[in-house]
Amino acid sequence: MNPLVSIIVPVFNREKFLAETIESVVNQTYSNWELLLVDDGSTDGSILLAKGFASNDNRIKSILRNREPKGAPVCRNIGLENAKGDYVIFLDSDDLMASYCLEQRVQQMKEYGEIDFITFPTLIFKTSINGANRLVNIRTSEPEIYRFLRSDVVWCTPSAIWRRRAIQKLSGFDELLSNNQDQELYIRALLTRMSYRSCLNLKPDNYYRSHDGNRIYSRDNQLKTLLGVHYLLMKLSKVFSNEIKSDEGYRKNLTIFFKHSVRKLTRLNQQELCKSLIREYNKTRLISWVSFLSLLIYLKLSAFKLSKVKGYERFWNLFLGSFAIKKEWGKHKYSQRL
Repeated sequence: MNPLVSIIVPVFNREKFLAETIESVVNQTYSNWELLLVDDGSTDGSILLAKGFASNDNRIKSILRNREPKGAPVCRNIGLENAKGDYVIFLDSDDLMASYCLEQRVQQMKEYGEIDFITFPTLIFKTSINGANRLVNIRTSEPEIYRFLRSDVVWCTPSAIWRRRAIQKLSGFDELLSNNQDQELYIRALLTRMSYRSCLNLKPDNYYRSHDGNRIYSRDNQLKTLLGVHYLLMKLSKVFSNEIKSDEGYRKNLTIFFKHSVRKLTRLNQQELCKSLIREYNKTRLISWVSFLSLLIYLKLSAFKLSKVKGYERFWNLFLGSFAIKKEWGKHKYSQRL
């Protein structure tokens, strides 16, 4: 018996890339799948393109977002509500699957029984997957949750295959989060002790397209991105502070992410957002009194534009310990044969 796999793709003005994404699904060696293309209000030819594919293959469904708010998380959740598969994969509308992706993933899900999700290696590409050899991330000796909490995103959105009832139990994606959506989802899954397997030793089976539209900290979008980071950090404190305080490694790595974000927000003159974060993390005891007072002093001094003084930023880097952050995203090459 071959289980059905639901592949959910949020779409917004991706006419340029969408056909290639759909064709990567159609060309799978594993044939028992459904593709749910959920449009977020496209104004280009994306909807017509999706409907054209759907009219030629009954496994493909074109769906329009029918509720607010706008955004990829809502579209993914609408797709999840309509999914019929035993397993679910979330694929972005400009990313691609290797032809053996579903076959490899279903085989692993069968092998590991009632596991909630399994993750696989992802390669980064820009225009063509030919010669793509840069991995999104690699496995290290550290627990994945430590790395996610300090914003070292080990797996991206299409890296995982989920058991449908497991992702439904998580209630899918946070619909209020504008970015860092995969980081938030995986943190939630790991903190709630979902069963998983990280198969980053297997062949990469999906391709993440890197371009200016999805850079985490593109210059033009930095404030918007940091507003999403602020929301994520507040949520982690309000919802998961007890879980995070139960493990010193959790707290330490989240503190690194927290301090880096406060520094970035301060440099964009977002003092009030910084104050709300600092007070929240002090209230839930996720930071020490020393860190609390030090950060308030840093905010006060930064308001006087002291950051232009030579050595000022370096001093606070050392004092706050935020120089210790370590990320592996996109640094490693895949040298084996695909």
